[in-house]
Amino acid sequence: HKWWIIYPEGVTDRDTFCEGACSSEDPLTRQWYGSVGVNAARTEYPNDKYAYHVLQKPGETIYVPDGIVHSVFNMDATVAVTRNYGSAANLDNVW
Repeated sequence: HKWWIIYPEGVTDRDTFCEGACSSEDPLTRQWYGSVGVNAARTEYPNDKYAYHVLQKPGETIYVPDGIVHSVFNMDATVAVTRNYGSAANLDNVW
């Protein structure tokens, strides 16, 4: 199982940056998802958008378009097959 947080289009890594006040030093991954991750779903982003929380079960596929900020927590032993597409148009982003 994988727990995904998928942020709305237009949200950048900088928009999701956590200052010291919102997390502890060296938090466990589960602690991060239980606090910052859950709050991501409560935060309103531009255009009345919210982050999605998705629980991916075995055999399911998730598609995340290029440029969409996301985070994944592997809840148990998992295998991921990914494909990052690189072309002349986005070479600077994937290199």
